[in-house]
Amino acid sequence: MNNVNSFLVQNKIITIDQIKEVSEYLKKTLNYYKDLIAQDYEKNNNASFYSGHYKYYVYIKPSLEYKIEYTDGRKIDTQDEYVFLDALNEPQFIYKIEERLYIAFEDNEDGQTTKHCISISLLYTSGSIYFTTQNENMNNELYNMSSYINGILNSGEDRFNSLIKHRFFIKNIIGLAAGSILTLLVFIIMLFMKNGESDTINMFFENPIILTLGGWVIAFAFGTTIMGSIVNNLYNNIEDNLKDITNTSTYRDHYEDNYKMFNEVMIGKNYNNLEKRKSLENIYSVSKKVLLVRLGISLIILLVLSII
Repeated sequence: MNNVNSFLVQNKIITIDQIKEVSEYLKKTLNYYKDLIAQDYEKNNNASFYSGHYKYYVYIKPSLEYKIEYTDGRKIDTQDEYVFLDALNEPQFIYKIEERLYIAFEDNEDGQTTKHCISISLLYTSGSIYFTTQNENMNNELYNMSSYINGILNSGEDRFNSLIKHRFFIKNIIGLAAGSILTLLVFIIMLFMKNGESDTINMFFENPIILTLGGWVIAFAFGTTIMGSIVNNLYNNIEDNLKDITNTSTYRDHYEDNYKMFNEVMIGKNYNNLEKRKSLENIYSVSKKVLLVRLGISLIILLVLSII
C-alpha cells in the first residue's frame, strides 16, 4: 500500500467526546463502503470477480478494529463498537486507545483489475496522538476522510492557553484573594479592639498607610501559603514538564515550546484535567472580583482613617 501520511496534532486538549466523535465517523465510513459492496454484489448476482462487472469486489471484508490497554495491564481487542464505547466510560484507567479502519476492494469495469485500499490508524496516549493513513488509488477519498478527522481533533481548546501561559500570575492572584479575606476578618477584629489597652493596635490605626499596605503584604503571604497546595494540586498534571524557571526567557521559552508539542488527552492521569481547568478558571474569576472589592474597601479605610 502506498501514499503513507502522518497528520500532526499538537497542543490540543482531546476529550473523550472527541474520541467518540472520531469513532462514530469511522463507523459511518465503514458502513458506507459495506453498503456499496453489498449493492455491487447484488447487482452482479454474486458472480465471481472474473465473470462480473465490479466496482467494489472484496477478498477481505472491511473492518474497524478497536484496542484499549489499561494501566493495570488489561487489554481489549474488539470490532464491537458498543464494547469500545462502554470501555471509554472509565477513562481514568485507560493507558492507550487504538482505532484502525481498513477498506480494500478491486474493480474490473475497464477490463483490467485495479486495487483500491485505504487504512486509517489512530493511537491516543495521555500526552500524544498518532494519526496515520495509507491508501492506494483512493487519494481523494482519503483526503476527505483525513480532513474531517483532523478537523475533529483540532477543534478543541489549545493546551497552552492563558491558564498555562499566565500560571504564575494566576496562582498569586488566587493566593492574594484568599489572604485578603482572612486579613479583612482580622481588620474587623482589630476594629473592635481599637481604643483598648493595646498600644500596637492603636498605633496601626494612627498610621493608615502602614495599616493598609501591611494588610496587603500579610494577605499575600498568608494567601499564597494557605492556598498554594490547593492551587498546585489543581495544576498537577496540567502543567506537566513545565519547569518553574522565571530567571531567563530562553529557558522558559524552551520548556513552553516543548509543552506545545504534546497533547492533553483525557485518559489515565489526565482524565479529570478538564474539570481542574474549569475549577481554576472559576476560582480565578472569583478571585479577581474579591480583589476589586478588597481594593475598594482598602481605599475607603485609608480615606476614613486619614480624615479621623
